[in-house]
Amino acid sequence: MDSNLAMRYFDSCNALNGVGWSAMEARDFAYDCTSGERPQDLEDRWRTAASIGRLAEVDPEVHELSVRVTHLLEPPSVLARPDIVERVNLLT
Repeated sequence: MDSNLAMRYFDSCNALNGVGWSAMEARDFAYDCTSGERPQDLEDRWRTAASIGRLAEVDPEVHELSVRVTHLLEPPSVLARPDIVERVNLLT
């Protein structure tokens, strides 16, 4: 039996869990009752998420990618691809 299995498992989950917590942090701070230090880039994160959401309504590829990001199947960085950023800029 591997006595370090649990530690190795939880250590390997840190990066993936960090992505989920980061996404939730941005949403939680939309509520006045949320305490803690607000990230300096929070407003930018909200604007970016809103823009991606609007684009996902009309762009099937972005919709699929945003769903994959939401379900932690892709990293959020896929939504920062140059072609997607260009499409967001054209929409706004």
